[in-house]
Amino acid sequence: MTKKRSKKAIISKDEIQNKLKELSLDVQVGDCFLEDDGDYIKITNIDDERIHYEEYNSRDKKTSESSSSFKDWKYYHSSGIKVTKSYKELIDYTFKRILEDDIEYNEPEISTSTAIIEQDTKQNLTNMKNLMEERRKNLKIMERVLYQKKEELSNLAHSLQEKIKKIMKVLCQIELYLGVNEDIIHLQKGQKAPAKYPICFRQQILYMDEEYGAIENGGLDFENVTEFDEWLLIDKHYEHIVHEKKCVVVLRVRRNPKDYKTNNPFGEALLNQANYMTYVLIRNGDNLYRIYSDFIIKPRLFPKRDEIQKMYEDGKKGLWGFDKDKLEEKIFSYQQNFLLLQGLLDRTPIFQPLPHQIQLFLPKTYKGIIKLIYDDEASLTDGRQYYKDWHKELNAKIKRGTRIYFCGFPDYIRYSYEGNRDHGNRRLQYPHAHSPKPGIYNVKRIEKESTYFRSGDNIICHYNPKDEIWRPYQYDDHERKKSIYFWLEVDDWFVLNYDLIDLETIEYYIHSRIDRENYLEVLPILYKIKKMRIEEIAWEKEFVKAMATELGCNEEEIWKAVDWWKHKVIWKRPIRQDDAKAWRMIKGRVKNRL
Repeated sequence: MTKKRSKKAIISKDEIQNKLKELSLDVQVGDCFLEDDGDYIKITNIDDERIHYEEYNSRDKKTSESSSSFKDWKYYHSSGIKVTKSYKELIDYTFKRILEDDIEYNEPEISTSTAIIEQDTKQNLTNMKNLMEERRKNLKIMERVLYQKKEELSNLAHSLQEKIKKIMKVLCQIELYLGVNEDIIHLQKGQKAPAKYPICFRQQILYMDEEYGAIENGGLDFENVTEFDEWLLIDKHYEHIVHEKKCVVVLRVRRNPKDYKTNNPFGEALLNQANYMTYVLIRNGDNLYRIYSDFIIKPRLFPKRDEIQKMYEDGKKGLWGFDKDKLEEKIFSYQQNFLLLQGLLDRTPIFQPLPHQIQLFLPKTYKGIIKLIYDDEASLTDGRQYYKDWHKELNAKIKRGTRIYFCGFPDYIRYSYEGNRDHGNRRLQYPHAHSPKPGIYNVKRIEKESTYFRSGDNIICHYNPKDEIWRPYQYDDHERKKSIYFWLEVDDWFVLNYDLIDLETIEYYIHSRIDRENYLEVLPILYKIKKMRIEEIAWEKEFVKAMATELGCNEEEIWKAVDWWKHKVIWKRPIRQDDAKAWRMIKGRVKNRL
């Protein structure tokens, strides 16, 4: 009866050594190696397939056990230096050499002179070679030991930094709660709201410059915060910001940076830093408080309904881009916001009277006294278009003869520089001519543009800059007599179709909060169009009233004739452009219709 052969034959130590020799591996059980990155490993066992080893730290403590195939050992560990000392002994040796300043390495000089060839025997040269290799090996060992110590010190420093960061966070939270760096200004005194009124915390962050709406000098900034305070109290403007009787709204001075025209990006950033600081506006009945704190609340006072949950779910799904530290930082920032408000609740009389003590971190204590208003989340609109969509749709109807309102070229168009050379305004027929003034212009023609950079309609208008010109071979300058053209793009923010605008729409977009972010583009043109439309309508009213008196008819018929007069021809015109002709033609049309 024959014995069954085992699935895996036992290989002798000699066979294992032969395998190692075939791969040029000089390793035995008990050998120690110092790797390129300073890791210290010790071989504990070698079987027919793998080399088993232990890793040690600089204190000679075993940190892990691992194994590697013969081929992987050759690929990953062949650069390791075989050592006979423990890791701690190598470290002591390295630092002893450094402290004794005994690390200078000088190659022995080998003479090539035939006169002393007998001294440079083969044995001497071999000894020199061995000595140099030993020194180089020692230097490599020292280099790897130092690299490992550097990594350990770096990890230690990082660990200390993380601990300091956590300590600073705790200190910051304590300071926030105690109001250490907090200023409270009582803007208006009056009757407080009864205790039964809920305190409404509004989620959305508002911006002082956008609410104030001043367009001079690039809008409001940190130097004009007191002007905002005064504006709040005029005609109770604060009621449009803090709507409820007990209400909390977070404000920052500006959303977008202000151009201080310093030509210094670092100076601009430093000045704008103060524009991003946080203010808290609190209303209690007729009392109004503005609180300054030296930390920034963003992007909102408290999270959206599913914001944190969605980030947790993304983390569980392992979605690309998920950052656990970012999630923790966001949660911490929201906690800070509530800690600031909790401090105001506990240590100030601002929210008094209250029916009971409130802990903002415990929703069960709210009991109808705390109300969170999620006004920073998507909500239904009033059906009106966004300003940019309305602007695009309105300007798409511009054609030859249309009256447009031109607000003036912004600086980035008026001045075009290449190197140190001023190329002027390339939107003008003659780039160095005076720019056209803001006002109403008739469109002379529409030109199609189709280039690599842009495809769309260009509006061509004429004007006379009244500048002085000269011509070759003429010795006197004279004022320009003929008009020149300038061109605009249909989607330029500083251009608007004047003929299709009514006062109601202008008023809506002036007071629209949805489009407030771009107020420096929206308001200047709307304010000027509003003023001109009011003047034009006032003149037309007197015109219609006078004609209705003369003809003894209803004003409605005359208004229809006025609209016909303004738009019946290609070149749109106001009636006061040629009032005598307008009077004659409008009067004739009304008589015919009567």
